[in-house]
This record gives sequence, C-alpha cells and structure tokens, in this order.
Amino acid sequence: MKEQLPQSDAQVVCLDTEAQEIGKGSTKNLGVEIGPRDLAYIIYTSGSTGEPKGTSVEQRSIARLVKGASYVEFGPQLTVLVMAPISFDASTFELWGALLNGGRLVLMPPGDQRSL
Repeated sequence: MKEQLPQSDAQVVCLDTEAQEIGKGSTKNLGVEIGPRDLAYIIYTSGSTGEPKGTSVEQRSIARLVKGASYVEFGPQLTVLVMAPISFDASTFELWGALLNGGRLVLMPPGDQRSL
C-alpha cells in the first residue's frame, strides 16, 4: 500500500501491517489537555465556487452533533455501519456517534457497493 502513495517526507504508519510494533508502545496518558474550542479536524471542499477551501471543525461541534441527541438513541446497543468516506462530513456522525457513546463501528469493506 505504501508504494501507492505519492512521494513525501511524511511518516506513514500502516495499522494493518505494523499493529504488533504499535502495540509495544506506551499506553500512558499523554497528558495533553484538549478543550471544546480546540480544533478536531479541517475538511476541504470546493463548495459552490469550485475553489478548494478548508473549514475548521472544533471539538464542541462534534460533541454537539452526537452527545445527547434526540433524533437517534446512541449507546452501547447501537451498531453503526461506516459507509461514508472519511473525506465526507457525514463520516463525523457515523464515527463519533458510535465512539463517543459506547457504540460499535462496522467498517464497510473497500469497494463494496451494496445497495441499502
């Protein structure tokens, strides 16, 4: 897989092939304080203009979306099929809805084109 990526100075970590080595790392808390206004991620879109731009998403925006929601009952009983690409904002709901509420994620295999 690494050979398919563009040339870069970035360190690439392959979870599927390096899991054993990763598992040898420390499990200690890093001691990093994160607050609700801290950046969670930046999503890039061209929107209606066709010009790429980044939109910053704060931690609190994710929490507001999936914690205490009245439109879905998140919790340990919930299993979420992750279908949205990570580059699509709907993946935020799928991933963090389950993870921040004790639910379970099931990842759709790459290339799977099932119709629901």
